[in-house]
Amino acid sequence: FSLTLICSNLPGWDCEGISPERCLIWGPGLNPDAVLPVRYFFIQAVDSDGRNLTFSPGKDAFKVKISPLDRKEHVRIHVPPPQDRGDGSFLMRYRLYGSAQAGLKVEVLHQHAAVAKSPYTIQGLYQSGPCLQESGNL
Repeated sequence: FSLTLICSNLPGWDCEGISPERCLIWGPGLNPDAVLPVRYFFIQAVDSDGRNLTFSPGKDAFKVKISPLDRKEHVRIHVPPPQDRGDGSFLMRYRLYGSAQAGLKVEVLHQHAAVAKSPYTIQGLYQSGPCLQESGNL
């Protein structure tokens, strides 16, 4: 069940679905220099006319896959579903448990279609964030 599907089927509603190639993705979680315990980035749903959606397109509108660039590396990465903020934007958080020596591949999908400039290739050493014990803050 999706609000986007309801809008597109009701007469008189000027509501477009998500245009994957026009969506926006940004944030420090796409930068290898940002060393955070939990990395994050944002996804903004955009329609085919280039307008930001200002309502939730549904909590399952986007799927994110994150993996090491080097398939031989075994890095545990916690990738929960993107958090629907109810205003057309999503907060995507993820956490590395280890380091990806070659970097990461970040794929953002809407109904199996690549979103914005996905996949994002983040090259170089991508380290797990500092933990509380290392910094002495318990």
